[in-house]
Amino acid sequence: MQLIHFMKETAMHRMESWLRNHMFLAAGAVLLAVLLVVPLTRTTAISLSGLIIFYALIAFIVSRTSTWQVLKSTSSIDKISLILVSAVFLVFGGWYFTRYHFIPIWDNAFYWMATLSFNNTLFSIPHDTIVQMFDSVNKSDYNQLLCWVMSFPVHLFPNWTGTFFTELILAVIPASLLMAAFLWDKVDVFLGPNKKPLPMWVFYLLVLLTPVALRPVFSGYLDGMGFLLFVALFVSLFDSDLPNRRFGAIAIGLGLCCVFLIRRWFVFGVIGLAVSVVIYWVCQIIRSKAQDRLLLFKKLVLRAITIAVALFAPVLLFFQGFLNRSFGGDYSQSYHSWTLFNSYSAKFANLFEEFGWLWFALSLISIAVIAWMYLKKSQVAEGLDFAGLAMLVISSYVGVLASLLVFWRIQDFSPQHWYIVIPGLWIAVLLPLLLAFSIPVLVSRRAITGTIAVVLSIANCATGLSAVSAPGILGKVMNAPIQTPFVQSDVEQKSAFVEYLKQKTQGTDMVYFAAASSDLNSTLPQTYFLPYAYIQPFPVASADVDSRDGFNTQFFDSKYVVTSSPVSVHMTKKNERVVCELNALVRDKSSYLGRHYKQDRSFQFSKKTTVTVYEKISPIEKDDVVRLQQYFTRIYPGSNKLFKDRFDEYLHAMDKNKTAAIG
Repeated sequence: MQLIHFMKETAMHRMESWLRNHMFLAAGAVLLAVLLVVPLTRTTAISLSGLIIFYALIAFIVSRTSTWQVLKSTSSIDKISLILVSAVFLVFGGWYFTRYHFIPIWDNAFYWMATLSFNNTLFSIPHDTIVQMFDSVNKSDYNQLLCWVMSFPVHLFPNWTGTFFTELILAVIPASLLMAAFLWDKVDVFLGPNKKPLPMWVFYLLVLLTPVALRPVFSGYLDGMGFLLFVALFVSLFDSDLPNRRFGAIAIGLGLCCVFLIRRWFVFGVIGLAVSVVIYWVCQIIRSKAQDRLLLFKKLVLRAITIAVALFAPVLLFFQGFLNRSFGGDYSQSYHSWTLFNSYSAKFANLFEEFGWLWFALSLISIAVIAWMYLKKSQVAEGLDFAGLAMLVISSYVGVLASLLVFWRIQDFSPQHWYIVIPGLWIAVLLPLLLAFSIPVLVSRRAITGTIAVVLSIANCATGLSAVSAPGILGKVMNAPIQTPFVQSDVEQKSAFVEYLKQKTQGTDMVYFAAASSDLNSTLPQTYFLPYAYIQPFPVASADVDSRDGFNTQFFDSKYVVTSSPVSVHMTKKNERVVCELNALVRDKSSYLGRHYKQDRSFQFSKKTTVTVYEKISPIEKDDVVRLQQYFTRIYPGSNKLFKDRFDEYLHAMDKNKTAAIG
């Protein structure tokens, strides 16, 4: 009886402690329960529940970590400073978004568009929408879990700038706070007793103003939510209390499961994270006292088993289709067209340019200075844990390298993909720098180093986001301009183009886009009307990238074809031969395809692009289809599923329809 009473007391104590530490989540859960009970607000509650469950998972992951304790115990002055930095950053973010003037299309609108559509059905048929969402995990390459997480924010702020400004608040700021607190805690430990790091807000500013981490949000990607979860996993797996976290290990395993269910390419980040964590904890075992090593090893093995079970059990039980799609497809073949750099030297140069040459250079200098002071046994380096620093930095670099190499086997990095290496780079690059800047004992010297860090961070972010241009040699060492506000001078022409097609098709005739650039592609007709209308104004078809999309035989049944001069591609022409060939053939009225079309109307877009709409005036004949099939079969002899088989299927349907018509 005493044992049962003790267990009840312990459980109650833990529950009370959790409620105190997670007051906002507890309040959110109560609000959610109330909304679910009231019929009029039930759908709103379902929309909000995705975000609350997401944050609850993150809270379980980071609770009891030293990072969380640092955030809780931060002084009032530091908290005010963090709030002020966040407020100024949001003012900057708001100003930055006001400079945008464009119609978002393609990747700049995909998950925003998907979430708007998700909300449209959720508030009409909630049960079916949630069932479809979970079903999409197994059946779609772009599932709707992220749509559920962002459902309520997008419902409140449905326009493009409102959605992504909200993402700055919901994802970028929390992720930066977590990483800043993690770095501050590690610097505090590595400095030794009776020494304190620079103020927390300096750490926060350096992390927050990383251009490569801000670029996806300013480009229109909702993947910042997955990034926040990934950062939470980083700080928990490198936490000193990990061996003792029995229930926390379950949350970590579920977090690892969710992060690549949300966006499957995070699995490449998880690979690098696993490599880093194994190296780090093996080194910790070696560094521990001889009598403690076996116990630490056993605890870590138990935590690893718990994490693995929590990670794989949900996937194996409910999402086997996701596994089959993720690991059964030939993604290296499908996405090799996104390989832009032909050598590893060029790939690494791109990495340094994206993250900032300046930080890598200053980090290496910091490591050299710290090592020199440590080896000389300088008084200012007394008590410095150089081995701990080296262990964490090296393991982070190796993990980043592992993620880079496995991802580069598939393709090169798009803006959002850098999320898989940014947490590791924050640790490997910024940790030595912040430690070096925190070493000076005198307040006056620490003020100088802190000011240098702040000024460099602001200047680097401003150049990286093209807010200012750095002159001369300064422009060479600062972050390269990797992001600029999207401004299109042809918004009116694009509006006229879409309205014209809507009127011509009467909402029923199909339009094929022989165009696939960031300026003109098949998503333009739908995104033009967002967020006020959620459905396609008329049917569209396209095949944008040969290695992924192959040939779309809907081309033969489309009444209208959109072409451009020069041809609109977003890669090299050899990777978009379908676009180039169809564009050329339709525009040439003497060609075997062009003779079936007449020119309707042209529109002058920016960048000297003339967009022309062609209307089919006679059916495409079987000989034309065979001729086109022979051309693409000759170019892609090893891609029958994407080309030859599709033509064969269409030709068979033509013969069948002809026989039925005769009969």
